[in-house]
Amino acid sequence: MLALAWMLSKGEDIMPLVVARRVTQLQESMKSLEVKLSDHDIKSIEEAISEHAIAGGSFPEIHFKNGVIAH
Repeated sequence: MLALAWMLSKGEDIMPLVVARRVTQLQESMKSLEVKLSDHDIKSIEEAISEHAIAGGSFPEIHFKNGVIAH
Protein backbone atom coordinates (compact mmCIF):
# COMPACT_ATOMS: atom_id res chain seq x y z
CA MET A 1 0.00 0.00 0.00
CA LEU A 2 2.81 2.42 0.87
CA ALA A 3 4.65 1.68 -2.37
CA LEU A 4 1.52 2.47 -4.38
CA ALA A 5 0.93 5.65 -2.39
CA TRP A 6 4.52 6.70 -3.12
CA MET A 7 4.10 5.97 -6.83
CA LEU A 8 0.89 8.00 -6.92
CA SER A 9 2.75 10.92 -5.31
CA LYS A 10 5.19 11.05 -8.24
CA GLY A 11 2.74 12.81 -10.55
CA GLU A 12 -0.44 12.48 -12.51
CA ASP A 13 1.42 10.98 -15.47
CA ILE A 14 2.30 7.86 -13.42
CA MET A 15 -0.13 4.95 -13.64
CA PRO A 16 0.71 2.09 -11.29
CA LEU A 17 -0.30 -1.32 -12.57
CA VAL A 18 -1.99 -3.31 -9.83
CA VAL A 19 -2.22 -7.07 -10.11
CA ALA A 20 -4.49 -8.92 -7.72
CA ARG A 21 -5.51 -12.55 -7.62
CA ARG A 22 -8.12 -11.97 -4.95
CA VAL A 23 -10.61 -9.22 -4.28
CA THR A 24 -9.04 -8.65 -0.87
CA GLN A 25 -5.69 -7.88 -2.54
CA LEU A 26 -7.34 -5.32 -4.80
CA GLN A 27 -9.15 -3.78 -1.85
CA GLU A 28 -5.85 -3.47 0.03
CA SER A 29 -4.21 -1.79 -2.96
CA MET A 30 -7.11 0.64 -3.31
CA LYS A 31 -6.43 1.88 0.22
CA SER A 32 -3.30 3.55 -1.16
CA LEU A 33 -5.62 6.17 -2.68
CA GLU A 34 -6.46 7.28 0.87
CA VAL A 35 -2.82 7.69 1.95
CA LYS A 36 -1.58 11.28 1.77
CA LEU A 37 2.19 11.46 1.93
CA SER A 38 3.81 14.73 2.97
CA ASP A 39 6.90 16.06 1.22
CA HIS A 40 8.87 14.92 4.28
CA ASP A 41 7.40 11.40 3.98
CA ILE A 42 8.35 11.19 0.30
CA LYS A 43 11.87 12.47 0.98
CA SER A 44 12.32 9.95 3.82
CA ILE A 45 11.18 7.07 1.60
CA GLU A 46 13.47 8.12 -1.24
CA GLU A 47 16.46 8.57 1.05
CA ALA A 48 15.91 5.11 2.56
CA ILE A 49 16.18 3.39 -0.82
CA SER A 50 19.47 3.27 -2.67
CA GLU A 51 19.21 4.73 -6.16
CA HIS A 52 20.42 1.36 -7.43
CA ALA A 53 17.71 -0.58 -5.57
CA ILE A 54 14.96 0.29 -8.05
CA ALA A 55 15.51 -2.02 -10.98
CA GLY A 56 13.90 -4.79 -12.90
CA GLY A 57 14.64 -7.43 -15.46
CA SER A 58 12.07 -5.94 -17.81
CA PHE A 59 14.16 -2.80 -18.29
CA PRO A 60 17.83 -3.85 -18.28
CA GLU A 61 18.98 -0.80 -20.26
CA ILE A 62 16.95 1.75 -18.27
CA HIS A 63 18.13 3.00 -14.89
CA PHE A 64 15.74 4.51 -12.37
CA LYS A 65 16.35 6.82 -9.44
CA ASN A 66 13.39 7.34 -7.12
CA GLY A 67 10.96 6.25 -9.81
CA VAL A 68 12.37 8.57 -12.47
CA ILE A 69 14.47 7.50 -15.44
CA ALA A 70 18.06 8.58 -14.75
CA HIS A 71 20.04 9.80 -17.72
